[in-house]
Amino acid sequence: MKNIIKMGSASLLSMLLFVGCSAGNSAAVLQEKGATERISINKSLTQKDIHEIIKNVGEKEGWIMTEYKTNSLLAEKINGDTTTAVTINFDTSSFFVSPQSDDLAKAISEELNK
Repeated sequence: MKNIIKMGSASLLSMLLFVGCSAGNSAAVLQEKGATERISINKSLTQKDIHEIIKNVGEKEGWIMTEYKTNSLLAEKINGDTTTAVTINFDTSSFFVSPQSDDLAKAISEELNK
């Protein structure tokens, strides 16, 4: 009985260490892939207006825009054999594109701040 308790405790501790180390590494990977800073929206718009503007700009720039949440869109762009996918999160004062896509972020920023 003591051996079972010891083995169970050792297994549990090993599993906790493994999960903890894995979570730390994935956060570092996200940082390396370049999540971008929030970009300010300098005019007063509703969240619905911002959603529509972002969706329209993305489609105009050649991205496939998919509804994800009320404050988030998924964007995909296919270039030959390569597919790029980003998430665009927004609120009424700012947005960000993750991982970073400078061209898309610039196009959205220009349209939102016209």
